[in-house]
Amino acid sequence: KGGKGVATTAGAAFALCPVTLPLLLACFFVIFFPTHLVSVCSLVSYAFFFVLMVIFGKTGYFHMEGHYVNEFILLALILTVLCFWQHRSNIGRLMRGEEKKVFLHKKLNDAVQNGRKV
Repeated sequence: KGGKGVATTAGAAFALCPVTLPLLLACFFVIFFPTHLVSVCSLVSYAFFFVLMVIFGKTGYFHMEGHYVNEFILLALILTVLCFWQHRSNIGRLMRGEEKKVFLHKKLNDAVQNGRKV
């Protein structure tokens, strides 16, 4: 429940590659609004972060020599794997259909969490 370090790691990812922030935020919210499942948003955003690092690294965006790019991509892979590892309980709840949804509006969130029809 919460505290998976996603926001902190996202801050580190932003420091490593600032251009990813708007792309990752867009990814997060495009998934959040139809699903309201923050864990799914986090997992997909991290997978997308890894893909972006590979694309930016291989296209020369980072202006680094090859072996440094590979280390950068490896770091992105490690962060992504750690995110999935930290979310293993959420993944289990998702597979069982028990993951709680989050709504931006408090009344709607309370109604859904308490089983009332909206």
